Amino acid sequence: MATAMVLSGTLGYFVLETGQPAHQVVFYRCLLGAVFIGLVGVIFRLFPFSALTWKSFMLCGLCGFAIVANWVLLFSAYRFSTISIATAVYHTQPFFIADRSRGLPQSLIAGENALDFLGFYWGGLDR
Repeated sequence: MATAMVLSGTLGYFVLETGQPAHQVVFYRCLLGAVFIGLVGVIFRLFPFSALTWKSFMLCGLCGFAIVANWVLLFSAYRFSTISIATAVYHTQPFFIADRSRGLPQSLIAGENALDFLGFYWGGLDR
């Protein structure tokens, strides 16, 4: 856990120090991550290739696009703000979006679920 926190905490510094555009840093981050995860998955036989359908493949691609866009925006934010502010906003924004969505029609966070959400929001992350 300590290693993960050190890597996470120093990421913004290294992104700024490289002087490279955010999209290029994200490309190499994704390339190295895909190679490493692919090797681990193949070595430990974690990929159920028989269960891979066209729909699941497309959903994986959509999720991959979303996370790449997320990282590009985060790494771009380091140039316009401090690393600590950009990282804090990056990690807390999903909670604000979920909290604001409670008032929308057909929201999953309504009624009794709202109390569960608030309990997780304020105390569930430490457990």
